[in-house]
Amino acid sequence: MLFRSADRCYRAGLCPFEAIALFEQEGLQKYRAKYILMFLERIANSYVHNNVLLNNGQTGEIVLINRRLTRPLIQTGPQEFVNLEERLDLYVQAVI
Repeated sequence: MLFRSADRCYRAGLCPFEAIALFEQEGLQKYRAKYILMFLERIANSYVHNNVLLNNGQTGEIVLINRRLTRPLIQTGPQEFVNLEERLDLYVQAVI
């Protein structure tokens, strides 16, 4: 089961990491950065140890939220890791 926000009449539901990215892009101008960053960090950290689907079809578990909140470290196998801060071609498509 994929975790996304509810669909709206004007758009499909968002992956939590898409929502965080929108807040990072737009929210820092609209809200006090100190508070919005604290809020986003808590939300992002709540997904540590959750399984995710990457845009390339790979699945894995979030093991660390990096400084860039939407670019976590994903464990894809017993000794395999994908650092999304280094792999800009990949992103979290959905929490599963």
